[in-house]
Amino acid sequence: MSIHHRIRQRREQLGFSMQALAKLIPVQAWQTIQQWEREGGTAPKRERLKAVAKALQTSERWLLFGDQDAKSVKHDKISPSEKRQLVQEAQQT
Repeated sequence: MSIHHRIRQRREQLGFSMQALAKLIPVQAWQTIQQWEREGGTAPKRERLKAVAKALQTSERWLLFGDQDAKSVKHDKISPSEKRQLVQEAQQT
């Protein structure tokens, strides 16, 4: 499994749209997320990987190598109210 697949899988597990994830990281456009999830697309640059892992509530190591179960990784979590707000904002755009 590639980093592209792991990003998409984890985003979907968390119930985030591409737009919501883009706001969390933040990146300028949701199409960046689309590129990261597409096999053969680009991957997050090293300096952005930490923000991607935090937004996806997993580790950089899991994103890169898939060594651990994403859910078992302890990381700063997004509060349920923050998640709801992000999803609502993304649906409005």
